[in-house]
Amino acid sequence: TTLKTMFGSSAGSTIDRSTALERLAVEGVHKNLTVTREDVANVINVAFDSEDAVKAANIANALAETYVATPMEAKLKSNKDINQWLQRRLVELKTQVNDAERALQDYKMANNLANIGRSSQTSEQLTILNNQLSNARIATAEAKQRFDRLQQKSGQEITTILETDSLNNAARAGRPTPLLFSLNSNDII
Repeated sequence: TTLKTMFGSSAGSTIDRSTALERLAVEGVHKNLTVTREDVANVINVAFDSEDAVKAANIANALAETYVATPMEAKLKSNKDINQWLQRRLVELKTQVNDAERALQDYKMANNLANIGRSSQTSEQLTILNNQLSNARIATAEAKQRFDRLQQKSGQEITTILETDSLNNAARAGRPTPLLFSLNSNDII
């Protein structure tokens, strides 16, 4: 009868005895439990009132341990889940990197680029040689152009052209200007 009055009873409902006892115990703990927050951050005070001091201490300590352990267990499970996901993702990313490196090597082999990037010294030497080749081609084109102009000119014009070229070449090279000379039409072959 006491259980029926505590938890209410309707004509058609029956309460399991163990459920009723559990509810009664929870109500008794709730009535005697005091939880307060201290002024210090993250500190709570858990107190339980009972005629038996050992029982009161055991209940308060068990509740505090459960309060601390529950979030810890949840964090541990969460960390474990995250760690497993990261491990799977790491395996996926390693596979992607290996596939990309394999594809890069295949591309290099297919396009005869296999040795590019292996030696920066070789690459630098190739750049220097290409620059020298370009400069030599420019110098050759300029010399051919001067030669073609000289073939079309007469003696005095040739002397003027050679003097101008000599001055320009010396100025470009940063050398002292060479002595000018004169040519007669007889000196030209």
